[in-house]
Amino acid sequence: LEDGAEVVLFGVRLAEGDGAGQAARARLSGLVGAPVALTVRRPPDRWNRLAADVATREGDIARLLVGEGLALAD
Repeated sequence: LEDGAEVVLFGVRLAEGDGAGQAARARLSGLVGAPVALTVRRPPDRWNRLAADVATREGDIARLLVGEGLALAD
């Protein structure tokens, strides 16, 4: 985030492996700089990352990634 905080998408795991993992990271990197709305779901983890639902104009990011086959619902 702009303030340096890190966010972990709540309830999903990004795809792993060369093709799917790279595609998931590319999809997320395309969101850099976009305005987001966060709903924090629990206190920061031991690495001070926030677990949150993240939404942009496109919709809920976790839902989009799952729908595109780039993440698994946890």
